[in-house]
Amino acid sequence: MEAVDPKPDLAKPGSTGAPAGASERFRALDAWRGICALLVAAFHFPSPGAIHTSQVVQHAYRFVDFFFVLSGFVIAHAYRRSLENGELLPFMVRRIGRLWPLHAATLAALIVIAVAGALVGLHLQETVYWAIPANLSLTHGWGYLNQLTWNFPSWSISTEFFAYGFFGLLAATTGGRHLDLACAGVMVASLAIVELLAPDGMGSMVDFGLERCLFGFMAGVLAARIWETTTFRPRGELVSVVVSFVAVALLPHALGALIVPVFVWTVLVFASDRGFVSRALKGPFPQLLGRVSYSIYMDHLIVGLTILTGLTLFTNATTKIQGHPQLVTNWWTSDLLTLGYLAIVVAISCLTYALVEAPARKWFGSRAERVPAAW
Repeated sequence: MEAVDPKPDLAKPGSTGAPAGASERFRALDAWRGICALLVAAFHFPSPGAIHTSQVVQHAYRFVDFFFVLSGFVIAHAYRRSLENGELLPFMVRRIGRLWPLHAATLAALIVIAVAGALVGLHLQETVYWAIPANLSLTHGWGYLNQLTWNFPSWSISTEFFAYGFFGLLAATTGGRHLDLACAGVMVASLAIVELLAPDGMGSMVDFGLERCLFGFMAGVLAARIWETTTFRPRGELVSVVVSFVAVALLPHALGALIVPVFVWTVLVFASDRGFVSRALKGPFPQLLGRVSYSIYMDHLIVGLTILTGLTLFTNATTKIQGHPQLVTNWWTSDLLTLGYLAIVVAISCLTYALVEAPARKWFGSRAERVPAAW
């Protein structure tokens, strides 16, 4: 998810850790992040309704690859120059401030929910207490755990955290064409590992999710390089939207890696912010979704779990499948509950953005200004 601001932490030119080279805000892409995060949220709210059973929502896990591509694009565009100048530590302080506080808050909330649930006989297989240190350190998606744990969508945030540091090190130690070649090499190697070794291919999470992330992230980095060093500006926003959603819905699992070039094209098309779709995406509600997209991604599991637990305790509207509660109501009731759930997710996300995300970003950003640029 995305987890980066399309114009992250812009400070006065030359300030330590500020993203030298970022000159515009990709507002359409900002909205894209929010929409994709909401679709992932719908994917994680199991019901027999038309929303959840649609092909797009059933395959919405593929939008995680959009977050990876977009993160690589935005991070490279905003920070590549400063990283090449040795500003790795300020960069990482800002990235920690962007990811960790809300992640820690949602982890704490889930631990409280797990303890309370155990008192009434409710248990989830993701509540693995020995995995708390891995989650706290944001390393739980690095391939050494054998299952999803706690706020399980955050496995992708863990891999993005690794990708930030890895790209930062590459940029600080190489730069220029050598950095381009290194990123291309990492992208190809990561794709080869996912395709040849990963049992679930591009559906990989905690086992080969790190390589899946690096494949998309480095593709985004190279897309940013194309954007900045050439005049290549692809058009066709409506076609791009249609192709992206058709690919998400219908691309065979064996060809799942093709979703990354599709998303690279989409990012390049919407980076221009010029078409009529972009104008619609610049509206107040799409921009709100983009602004709170990280909170949507991190909060939705807790909201859904709370709703399903309440329905389990006080109604007969759910059943358990593989240890997880799922709705068993008719389709229209399920869709109404899904829409209500999504509305609550957005509302809660606005709160966590205001109370956790924004203050944490400001606090860590001020600390980043004090970190020496070189080390």
